[in-house]
Amino acid sequence: MNSRLVLSLASLVLILLLGCSGGGPATHSVSGVIMFDGQPVTDAQVGFIPVDGQANEEGEVKPASGQTDSNGRYTLTTYVKPTQQVKGAMAGSYKVTVTKGVAENRIVEYDDLSQQTGLPDLYGDATQTPLSATVTADGSNNFDFTLEPPP
Repeated sequence: MNSRLVLSLASLVLILLLGCSGGGPATHSVSGVIMFDGQPVTDAQVGFIPVDGQANEEGEVKPASGQTDSNGRYTLTTYVKPTQQVKGAMAGSYKVTVTKGVAENRIVEYDDLSQQTGLPDLYGDATQTPLSATVTADGSNNFDFTLEPPP
């Protein structure tokens, strides 16, 4: 094989690999700590829900989510499609939700959910949560939240 053919084949393979990488939208590292009643909130799901109608140069801003660890710390991941998730969140403004699940195989009425999880219901509803965040391309994107009991 001559060197010209080898170089052409290598270039073609490189172009195909780069074209199929499916890198996803530009995201930025997002993390923080969730506290409630002076304690870290463990094993909670944190959701960053884009403010309605928001788009950036890559199109629609997608939701991001994460789960808190034993110290209440979370990092976010953006769901792009069923086979692809990317670390971080897209730049934009978000409503922030915090929810905790209940033990498996337990039937719980919606009104009793806050007693089961220990968190006020309003933090789990994107239309009611007072929590918000703006992710930027050049910011630290560290968002700590202290949840307050209802009045």
